[in-house]
Amino acid sequence: MKHFDTDSDQSGTVSVSQHRPSTTAGDGPTTTEVRELSNFQRDLLFVVAGAAEPSGQEIKRELEATTMEMVLPGQLYPNLAELAERDLVEKSARDGRTSAYDLTERGSRVLGELCRWQIRHLRAEPSDVPLEELQTL
Repeated sequence: MKHFDTDSDQSGTVSVSQHRPSTTAGDGPTTTEVRELSNFQRDLLFVVAGAAEPSGQEIKRELEATTMEMVLPGQLYPNLAELAERDLVEKSARDGRTSAYDLTERGSRVLGELCRWQIRHLRAEPSDVPLEELQTL
């Protein structure tokens, strides 16, 4: 599979260059690792990253408000557990019954790789978002 990067100079000319899928030395994320996550798991990473150690119920409420779809406990908690097993989120006790979730350093790197992958593909397609705005992300 071919992968391409796009770049724009000051005149607005866009250039396209072929590249290999990104990998990071050591225990950093690879593009393949990012793509192995389900869309739901990716959404979970974004919600956890955007909140201060949210509980499962807080994550559930945010996802339901954003997606307008019901999130069942049987979907939420096994996916959070899998993200914890992959060292992408950390689960800690908030009080007797409530757990809190936080993005790990590895989870932050995976989320960053996901954002870079999305931006690369956004740049290759027509978009309502100005390229200059994407470059500041």
